[in-house]
Amino acid sequence: MAKQALDNTYDIVVIGGGAAGASAAINAYARRCSVLILEAEAPFARMRRQPHAVNNYLGLPGVSSPELADAFERHLTALGIPTVIERAYQVIPGEDGFEILTDRNQYRSHALILCSGAVRAAGIAGEQALVGRGVSYCATCDGLLFSDRRVIVVGYYTEAEHDALTLSRIASQVRYLPLYGEPVLPLGEGIEVISGRPEQVVGEDRVTALRVSGQDLETDGIFIIRPSVPPASLVPGLELENGYVRVDRAQATNIPGVWAAGDITGPPMQYAKSAGEGQVAALSAERWLTARRRASTTPAGT
Repeated sequence: MAKQALDNTYDIVVIGGGAAGASAAINAYARRCSVLILEAEAPFARMRRQPHAVNNYLGLPGVSSPELADAFERHLTALGIPTVIERAYQVIPGEDGFEILTDRNQYRSHALILCSGAVRAAGIAGEQALVGRGVSYCATCDGLLFSDRRVIVVGYYTEAEHDALTLSRIASQVRYLPLYGEPVLPLGEGIEVISGRPEQVVGEDRVTALRVSGQDLETDGIFIIRPSVPPASLVPGLELENGYVRVDRAQATNIPGVWAAGDITGPPMQYAKSAGEGQVAALSAERWLTARRRASTTPAGT
């Protein structure tokens, strides 16, 4: 298998760059797969936000979560494994793999490993039922559909501020609901910053309002910007179990060519478990790819 990808096509794309994603990428690379990590935030940002000591990572008693993140990043850098800071929002199955759409680009992969963390389900009541009918996860992708219309942006992390700014140049009204505290960027007069707790996406055939702390705010569209899109929205048809992605012992999902590892598969939420599952997923994906390629080059009847 090629070490270098051509035309944004890879043997394996890993969505999510924590312990599971790094382990998956390193083990895929060791099996001579071309591999790319797609991560919505800076590498290992979530690990670096946890200052506590990690006392159960084998051989490294008392290591801090940021120190472990630094070690993971050095390992990826030493091998030259690329990490692209883009948020994947849709996976489209194809005849020979998958198209992965991000908020900036499009990639192709023959196999896919999901390591995007614990996003148990649509986080707002009514969200899942109205995806594509007023609920969106990407302003760059869907913003023009809301030209001269009213939108609300729900931001779970600071990157959502860029989506709000993009929409302020397109929509007639933009309200921004940051769920992490005060906005970091100067948003300007064209964006109304609001506060409260998003409780329900309101509407039947299309979005009509977002219920925030008991009040229905009328709107034509709701952009929900999280570091990770809910798995069932990212990969249509993906089976869940108790809100997590269902996998077998090989970390395979119900969709051929798709594996999952780490917190996305459920507890325990531990770095050691995530790294182990990432390794299993990568080795399983490589074996699957090798078997498919052998089958495609074997003459019929032999």
